[in-house]
Amino acid sequence: MTFKPSATLVVPRFWPARGGSELHSRELAQALIAAGHTVNVVCHSSTDEFSPELALTRQISGKQQDGPCPVHRVCPTGLRRNVMGWLAERHATVRPLRPLFDFLLRKFSKRAIAHHARDRQLIHSIYNGLTSATEAALMAAREQDVPFIWSPLANTDLPEGQGWSSPRFCKLYQQADALIALTQHEKDWLEAHGAPAERTFVCPMGPMVSAPSSTAEFRNIHQLDDNPVVLFLGRHDEAKGYHLLLNSARDLWLAHPDVQLLFIGPQTEESRKRFAAIKDPRITVIEDISQADKNAALAAADLLCVPSIRESLGVVYLEAWHYHKPVVALDIPVLRSVIADGQDGVLCKADGSDLALKVSNLLDNAAERRLLGAAGRQTLDKQYSWASIVQKHQEIYSFALKHKEQA
Repeated sequence: MTFKPSATLVVPRFWPARGGSELHSRELAQALIAAGHTVNVVCHSSTDEFSPELALTRQISGKQQDGPCPVHRVCPTGLRRNVMGWLAERHATVRPLRPLFDFLLRKFSKRAIAHHARDRQLIHSIYNGLTSATEAALMAAREQDVPFIWSPLANTDLPEGQGWSSPRFCKLYQQADALIALTQHEKDWLEAHGAPAERTFVCPMGPMVSAPSSTAEFRNIHQLDDNPVVLFLGRHDEAKGYHLLLNSARDLWLAHPDVQLLFIGPQTEESRKRFAAIKDPRITVIEDISQADKNAALAAADLLCVPSIRESLGVVYLEAWHYHKPVVALDIPVLRSVIADGQDGVLCKADGSDLALKVSNLLDNAAERRLLGAAGRQTLDKQYSWASIVQKHQEIYSFALKHKEQA
């Protein structure tokens, strides 16, 4: 019989915030509970309207029951809230104030995590901001003598010494009882930055798919007609590369004047300006969308093109594979460990002409699109099923508990 330890997931910003880490942490919690684990979640905010630092001082504490999963949103109160709010407003621009904000958050967060994890067998932190909350989760785990597992979701493309390669992060890699990398590329990178190889594991996240709404109705509502559709799905920021697809539109339309470019996902101030400057009915932008309509878009599209400059895994490609859709992405190291170029997807250079050429070639070749989409679905079923992800987490949790006992 498989051992199923109880766990507290610490996710600084959690659902219903719409980022990938928030949504996939939620899916993981639900999948672990469905497999028989007792799981709760501790977060400090549940909105993407503000930065993580600001959000925890703008929201209030509360408990909600997300299906079978208790979610505890813990925010500061009283004088601490006022002081941290003042610091949070200046966090991005006044660097000398950050240590004080971090100190206050670490102390407050550790107490909250320890309280809500008091009867749990392990603490699993999933990073999406607020490094002090990760340090607090480690402190709470040490105080309660339970394992600390960390999913850093590393951005491996930042300049050396910044972000995930900073001394602060590298110290956490060495202290964790187990580290979870989403890809082999991330595992190798973490080990190169001090993570012990024997305590670093690869376990991806899986796709989030649900029953789609009517694809015919979706096409009709958004006036896509029967034209070919190239879908971008993700936050409209430069890291996700929405601008690269947008910049390739002119070249793409020279070969395929009827192709529709469908951009779905949260916008930024910059993306709104860019789209407002383009008055072309062949570009459709949808910011807020239901899960059913998101899945309808995936089902309706001819291909997915998300030319991310930075990625931790790229779950959106898995979601396209679920619908047997070919994917086009940038040729960056992390995505080479996910997409096999020419086998289950297409990798391209980070310039508009190569992107337009690769997308155009796929639009010209329906048979190639079908082959790539079918191969992608096989990759998905073999490597990224939620059942296998839960099993791998169980193995990592068991390792961490055993390692903790022997330490």
